[in-house]
Amino acid sequence: MVIRMRRVGQRRTWPFFQIRAVYEIVIAEGSREIFNDTTMAPSAVLVSRGKIHPIDSYDWIAAADHVSSSGEAAWVTDPFGGR
Repeated sequence: MVIRMRRVGQRRTWPFFQIRAVYEIVIAEGSREIFNDTTMAPSAVLVSRGKIHPIDSYDWIAAADHVSSSGEAAWVTDPFGGR
């Protein structure tokens, strides 16, 4: 299973119009794509579709935020060892 994730921007949410981060996630198993979309709830997607442990999903989010804060638009494929 291959998981790629990156932060692509931010969006205001209803009803209080708070700014939340938007992430693009691609999950594939072999040549078959399981998930390919943007979301404001990446932890739920990583846990349900990517079979990532809930605690590890926070490391994925932190890695995507770190790469985004440095000004890059790179994909995170391994939050524990770099990209």
